[in-house]
Amino acid sequence: MSEELILPTLRWLPEAKSWQPFRGLQPCDWPPEVEPERLPRPAYAVGTRVYFEYVGPRPWEGVIQLIELPGGHYQPWEDLAALIARRYYRSAAIVYLIQARGHLRLVRAPRILGLSTGSELRPLLEHGYEDF
Repeated sequence: MSEELILPTLRWLPEAKSWQPFRGLQPCDWPPEVEPERLPRPAYAVGTRVYFEYVGPRPWEGVIQLIELPGGHYQPWEDLAALIARRYYRSAAIVYLIQARGHLRLVRAPRILGLSTGSELRPLLEHGYEDF
């Protein structure tokens, strides 16, 4: 695949409070078709403890480690404006990388239920002893 048929992944930089395009681990230039002012702002910040839907009927709890808007390959016949709108300009497209139960989980924004209020049972819940 050629370089021009790949949209970069946009990562939220908490210090700058803005998105930065990346190709792999390297920062890159913005695609000319992307309007940075139209990008959604994350509802949660890096380091925030949240509840989210993952597997099973009970919500999981974890800490947000990274926030991104996934890019990826596209085909030359695809409408690039519609593709960019679908991948970048919707808040539902935001993916949160959450550390939970000892692993990193990729969770789309609509699956986050809200902030964790904390509890004395948190260590049990995080390690999978829900039925304890």
